[in-house]
Amino acid sequence: MILWANANGIITFFGKPVFPPSFYQPNAPSWWPTWFPSFIDTDHKPYLYSLVGRLAEAQAWHFTFLWIFTLNGLTYVVYLAISRESKWILPRKESLKQSILVVLHDLRLIKKAPRQIGVYNDAQRIAYTGVIFLGLLMVLSGFSIYKPTQLYWLVALLGGYRFARWIHFWTSMLISLFFAVHVAQVVKTGWDNFRGMIIGYGITKRPLNPISDPDVSVKEEQIA
Repeated sequence: MILWANANGIITFFGKPVFPPSFYQPNAPSWWPTWFPSFIDTDHKPYLYSLVGRLAEAQAWHFTFLWIFTLNGLTYVVYLAISRESKWILPRKESLKQSILVVLHDLRLIKKAPRQIGVYNDAQRIAYTGVIFLGLLMVLSGFSIYKPTQLYWLVALLGGYRFARWIHFWTSMLISLFFAVHVAQVVKTGWDNFRGMIIGYGITKRPLNPISDPDVSVKEEQIA
């Protein structure tokens, strides 16, 4: 909404628009119920949604989630430090070399998986540590372009206002890419792992113990 608040913010590729104008304001079909929420522009036409001219609203949402994600990230970093679980996250000396092997194995270009030490492999160590620094850089660059006069020293440290905006945009894109790859990798490992990431614990199937639960064992024996 921030990028497309102005019509001049239309994304182009080699000078040509990537999306048609209808992408930013798709017209509501004729059968669209009048009671269903829709956007009305100055021409009094109903739209399914509108990404044009909503800069103030977009910034309000932006700052709302800014504090939610920033406090969440800060809590996570403090927890890693206090619990000393950072030793499983921080890369090792050979992590860069090993992470290449991990990627090649995930792409099925090599058969043997590299040796894993600890909870996470070396590619995960680099990714999980890197995303923390990306988050910090995104917050700092965001504040620098929000208050460029008061935080002139931070703007200068980031290479100027325009470059700070560039950093802010691409760090957010990299974090979004990390999120997509991370979820895809979790889904790849199985439904139980994905469910565990959402609810906080996994469910492991194990054979029933006839001693602790004789009634169930009898039922199983009868079914068999």
